[in-house]
Amino acid sequence: MLKLSLFAAAFVALAAASVPANAQEVSTSLPDFDGPENTTGFPTNLGTIGTFNYTPLTGSTITAAYLEGTFGTDVLPDAGTAPFDAIIDGTDVTVCPVSGSCIDGGTSKVPFSIALPSSLFASLVDGSATLGIIQTDSYNVRFGTPTLRIDYTAAVPEPGTWAMMLLGLGATGVALRRRRSDRRRAQIA
Repeated sequence: MLKLSLFAAAFVALAAASVPANAQEVSTSLPDFDGPENTTGFPTNLGTIGTFNYTPLTGSTITAAYLEGTFGTDVLPDAGTAPFDAIIDGTDVTVCPVSGSCIDGGTSKVPFSIALPSSLFASLVDGSATLGIIQTDSYNVRFGTPTLRIDYTAAVPEPGTWAMMLLGLGATGVALRRRRSDRRRAQIA
């Protein structure tokens, strides 16, 4: 009986320790951006091109955030984009370096995903983020479907985990009750 109660207690402890994080994602997009043609004076600040608005997940923690989209838009088929940096809530993120493959002609709308620095997460909890563009070399910045994707986790047990913990607690209770019952029988006999 002692083995059963120890097993049940270990099961409960294991279930409680292995509570999985509840992962969720929020994403929001802006329209394609096709900037003006610039051939000199770099870097050139093209200003704010939009604001991402979303509903943050309260009680959750941001674990990762990404700026996504495509190099190129439908305006010029078979073309990429001029090199550029994105400014998200004041933080400069290099999206397409001057020597990057985003400027290659011949392929349009090449998808990309750039992990944002964790130092930016604090500014993302309010449900909005501004997006600005700084052009760093010649011709046109073409940023297709600018998207902000935020990954959250919350230490909220899933229903299956709750069920396993309750089952473990119940098994512990049954084991303890049987143990008491066995002691009483031993004392009577």
